[in-house]
Amino acid sequence: MLKRPPDELDAENTEARQQYEIMQCFTVSQPRSMQEEGEDLQSCLICIACRIPRTQPFSTESFITKQDPTGKIISIETSALRATGRSGWEDLVRKCIYAFFQPQGKESSHAKKLLHEVMTHGTAISPLYRFTLSDGTPLSAQTRCKFCCPPNPDVQPFIMGIHTIDREHNTASSQENTNPSLPTTPGSIIPQTRPSLLPAATGPQASPPPASKPPTTTPTRPPPPTDTAPPHPQAT
Repeated sequence: MLKRPPDELDAENTEARQQYEIMQCFTVSQPRSMQEEGEDLQSCLICIACRIPRTQPFSTESFITKQDPTGKIISIETSALRATGRSGWEDLVRKCIYAFFQPQGKESSHAKKLLHEVMTHGTAISPLYRFTLSDGTPLSAQTRCKFCCPPNPDVQPFIMGIHTIDREHNTASSQENTNPSLPTTPGSIIPQTRPSLLPAATGPQASPPPASKPPTTTPTRPPPPTDTAPPHPQAT
């Protein structure tokens, strides 16, 4: 629901000052007819709207751009982004569009790549790309494009792009970067190598068991001779 304060109706840049409230509606259908104090009451529909309290901010925002077949932006739809109630959405849209059209190093921009793909296949989706707001907040975004050809021949075909901002993904990535020493997948703990290429093992658990050998017996050595000579027999 759009809410406009009375003191800001005639203010400049009214669209930027618009505020929204999220409402939840309940409907109750009364019986067709019922008697109450001798009067015949007809059926009616009762609608009750309640404001939903915001326990936590939204994690995902999006806005829509409309481009001509050459890739030039014709219009920007930000009603869904403004409905989240977050401040600074103008800066978010500006920085996201700039990152979308910015060349990626030596490669082309995401906008140029998606334009070629959407004109060839009809749809296209970009990988996650990052940008930073004016206050230093890092964010991630992903763009999905679709080529739309209206049935009316007087209406020029256009490309509709949905730009989705993902705050949760960026938070999880930041937490992973703070712990680079921790493995993220089980495969990073055990090296994926072939048995024939394994290096020589040094631990007792990795070394192969020794070959079995027949038991050997140590020969018993006779006692050394003594210096005392045996007694001679006496003559009788």
